[in-house]
Amino acid sequence: EMLIASSGTIKLTGTILATGGTAITGGSGGAVRLAATTMAGSGGAIDARGGAGGDFFHGCGGVGGAGRVRIEGFTNTAAVTFNGVSPSITTQPTVAALPNTPTLRIASVAGINAPATPRKESANRCN
Repeated sequence: EMLIASSGTIKLTGTILATGGTAITGGSGGAVRLAATTMAGSGGAIDARGGAGGDFFHGCGGVGGAGRVRIEGFTNTAAVTFNGVSPSITTQPTVAALPNTPTLRIASVAGINAPATPRKESANRCN
């Protein structure tokens, strides 16, 4: 599986290849997942098709199955060509909420107790 993730923009202008190989039978295409705040670019391509079947030892192997493509972005203006496979899903990212989220409390720093409620102090304070 190929995952490309960004907290900003993914600009796809080249080609992502996740094609299956060719042997006695064709290998299946790979999985491609792009996740970003914004998906942009033009002229890009994603190829996740299955590999061609071989013709070895007087037999004919089958073609590999297509891979999977998932694109997640709050904004998607990308003009992308999909070779051999349509996107399995194009959606907005979701938030994963964890039950019992852990917390962190700093009790002391260099042996000095930290206040229960931290406060901001000026860097230019006078002693």
